[in-house]
Amino acid sequence: MSGDGGRPRRRVSGAVRRASILDAARSEFGRAGYDGSSTAAIAAAAGCAESVLYRHFPSKLAILRAVLADAPQGVVRPALADHSDGLAGVLARVLGDAAAIRDLRVVVSAIAVAHRDAEVAEAIVDTFAEVRSVIVDAARGAQAQGMARADLDPEDIAWMWQGLMLGALLRNAVRADGTADGAVAAARALTELLRPKPGAA
Repeated sequence: MSGDGGRPRRRVSGAVRRASILDAARSEFGRAGYDGSSTAAIAAAAGCAESVLYRHFPSKLAILRAVLADAPQGVVRPALADHSDGLAGVLARVLGDAAAIRDLRVVVSAIAVAHRDAEVAEAIVDTFAEVRSVIVDAARGAQAQGMARADLDPEDIAWMWQGLMLGALLRNAVRADGTADGAVAAARALTELLRPKPGAA
């Protein structure tokens, strides 16, 4: 088979094509929202025919679910993999990550649809649960390294971390004017509050 000008078309593996569709969907959902996006626009941005898109995903909702499921792996887990500089360092990295802001815009657009689509709501719940599990693991790691008080439930620490991170990211997703950077100082203060006191058992 040949492409434009008689040149052979470069064949793309299924995994590469799927990844390109998801990347295009992140951009489209982030730019136009879930409702404002179409599978035709996503396919065009991915450089494939809409029929090819449907070989990988049966619907736009299926694409959204895949995008939401990938978000913790693409942004949250790498950011929390090294928390040796505390929550402040993690938050500073995430706030400076364009992919994190883009993915949060996708979540925000999905939340606007969740009240009328139970499957979208379930996808959001699943995503938050996955993000939370990553943060709980990081909290346990911080306790094991002596960076957080061992007498606190890791779930409680995770709520504090997640709430602060989400607040800052949401503000940045709406308007990246530097205001959310103030949350880094708050994260530094929270890290100190959670740090074990000298001589504590």
